[in-house]
Amino acid sequence: MPLIKEKIFAGVDALYMTKRKTGADNYAKGLFVSNFTLFRGKLISGFEISASVYNLFNEKYGDPGSEEHVQDIIQQDGRSFRIKLSYRIRHGK
Repeated sequence: MPLIKEKIFAGVDALYMTKRKTGADNYAKGLFVSNFTLFRGKLISGFEISASVYNLFNEKYGDPGSEEHVQDIIQQDGRSFRIKLSYRIRHGK
């Protein structure tokens, strides 16, 4: 979604999973995780920048481990941040 026409964009995405059975016949709880990103293209001569917040609401959840894991449920990261600077090389005109 454009916040400032052709300059700054915002994006939201969400992931939902129901509870999942583990190898020890327990259940990893269901989850709803949202992410948010701000993006600025055409910054300076081919540069783009974005800033993202993953697991926006700091949902506590884990995924079922497999037989090679000691843990039945492996806890996943809480809220995290990323800033990314990219450069696009333009070929030709």
